[in-house]
Amino acid sequence: MTDKKDNKDNRRYPRIDHITSRQITRLDESQTPQRNYILTQNMSACGIKFTTNEKLEPATHFLIYLNDQMLQSMNNDSQNWFKLGDYYLSKVIWTQEIRPGFYEVGAGFLEKNSCSEGDIDTFTELVNLDMLQSLPDVRYSH
Repeated sequence: MTDKKDNKDNRRYPRIDHITSRQITRLDESQTPQRNYILTQNMSACGIKFTTNEKLEPATHFLIYLNDQMLQSMNNDSQNWFKLGDYYLSKVIWTQEIRPGFYEVGAGFLEKNSCSEGDIDTFTELVNLDMLQSLPDVRYSH
């Protein structure tokens, strides 16, 4: 049996370059949903690195939709991650300003066994908000 930390970066899973635009959703201090676009740089089976124009503080939770087959191809042990369908609850691990107004962020997908009740509530609220936004605007007339 091989050790999962066998790669050159001493990481559990190897990183794979993956450049794509994604939207993340988080709640601000007043529990108002904030959406922002990110540009992913690379992914592993347990996290993601991206750039953004928003300074995200470490420990900030956010929701990201990843419908790629790439996670399965990276041997993602998906039953460990806190997710619903293709929505992953993630947490900022580190942030570094790369130039004024642009940040590089490393985030990890949260594991079920490390989620608190507050994490579950945040995840549920973010998924509901995201789904509501995707519904068509229906106006009733009498």
